[in-house]
Amino acid sequence: MPRTLDDCPDLTPWAAETTNFGADPHWLRAQLLDAIREGVDAHPRSAQTEIGPSEIGHPCPRWIAHRLAGTPQRAQATAWRPAVGTAVHTQFSDWLHRWNAEHGTRYLADLTVWVGDLCPGRPIFGTLDALDIVTATVIDLKVPGPTQMQAHKTAGGGRERNPVYRVQKHLYARGACNAGFPVASVGILRVPAAGELDDAIWTCEPYQEQVAVDALARAGAVARMVDTLGVDAIPLVPTAEHYCQRCPFFDPNTTDLTRSCPGDAGWTTKRDARAGKTLTDLIA
Repeated sequence: MPRTLDDCPDLTPWAAETTNFGADPHWLRAQLLDAIREGVDAHPRSAQTEIGPSEIGHPCPRWIAHRLAGTPQRAQATAWRPAVGTAVHTQFSDWLHRWNAEHGTRYLADLTVWVGDLCPGRPIFGTLDALDIVTATVIDLKVPGPTQMQAHKTAGGGRERNPVYRVQKHLYARGACNAGFPVASVGILRVPAAGELDDAIWTCEPYQEQVAVDALARAGAVARMVDTLGVDAIPLVPTAEHYCQRCPFFDPNTTDLTRSCPGDAGWTTKRDARAGKTLTDLIA
């Protein structure tokens, strides 16, 4: 039924803004982006304080220490790419539920599981994207951009090359087993953020509980240090090179390692070496 003027909301609260109607399109652009930012920042994923399966396999132990200690993160740009991934994950769940309704239940979507404890008082829970009960396969969905899709183009059917993702899916599989479901395989389906569905990449390998156990033990050792010493444990934990400049705890000029990190020595060495080269050297 067509809407009428009687359906319009009360514009009284916006009286001061109506002078912008049709006057400055850039004003509306800013308003729309603000609405999106507020929504992204308000999403439970953005507010997550506890470490989860998607972070246990992070290569840098000090990064894990900062997360466990609850170190305030530096201000960063709105997490737009993760927001796009979250939206696709929500739709993926809807598609699987629809498929189940049409053909019979095969995929268990958004299954929350307990993967284990880092140490007493620090249980780790996670929500896996899907479990295929026919093939006993835990499925994780990723929505990479063009660069990452290209990097994984030749990895189809092979072992997962991203250490964080590999640990994550084995942790989810352990959680599914803890919930009483048999698991034979773990897989990641990468669907492109920009491209066609036929460009999707699938990597799959047999489930190995030891991968999950080792990751929990590694992060658990850091957790015990943090729980015993508090933030004073952070400077004692070693670093590892992993996109240091993008780290939310990175500060190249820091003098307080309990609150931030200057980056791994390997990363800073490479950065300094690149800084001493000319553009021609870097392209060659």
